[in-house]
Amino acid sequence: MQQILTEIANMKIKNINLLALITNTSAEVVFYASVGDSYGQSNDLAEKGILDIASLDRFYKIVADTVRQSEDFDSNMLNIVKITPDLTINVSHAPRNSRVYPLKKAWEASLES
Repeated sequence: MQQILTEIANMKIKNINLLALITNTSAEVVFYASVGDSYGQSNDLAEKGILDIASLDRFYKIVADTVRQSEDFDSNMLNIVKITPDLTINVSHAPRNSRVYPLKKAWEASLES
């Protein structure tokens, strides 16, 4: 998953907390990070013009494609990838039919603690 870390560095993203929920047919990626002097949620940073929207979409695709190609990917499960500010990558799995909203809310709550 080195390609994801390389892209984070190329986009000058710092202090990232990333959550990716990936199956073989769907992907949802969100992160909170610092870009320059700004800190915020990835889509908010793009809406404010701090991150280029096309670059952000490309990054989301790289994350999904890289996870799907990794040896940790399980096509029968929901693949949960988290990246922390020290660039540690954690991969876990949940049943494919898991509801993503509670997973995202639990992840967001963990950022506040």
